[in-house]
Amino acid sequence: MPSLRQVLAAHAPLLVIDAASSRVQVGWLEAGGAGRWTASEEESGIAVFRGIEQLGVDVASAGAFVFCDGPGSILGIRTVAMALRAWTTLKPRPIFAYT
Repeated sequence: MPSLRQVLAAHAPLLVIDAASSRVQVGWLEAGGAGRWTASEEESGIAVFRGIEQLGVDVASAGAFVFCDGPGSILGIRTVAMALRAWTTLKPRPIFAYT
């Protein structure tokens, strides 16, 4: 498994999503280490998409996706999995998971 540094070097910018806990976090990491983050205690189906909106990023410009696959909220993980599946169907990109 490649390190985050390797994934960032090969695929930046990255959309990072952690919806496996009650606090949903969404991040945008760019080459060179610049990053922005947002967090919300809202339900994951709202928090993920609102977080992306708050960051002002275009999902289509992400070079890859990184998400937390647990342990934690199955609903949050499934919400992110659904979004990733839709986004990669529209434009294929790598998906990386972390625990």
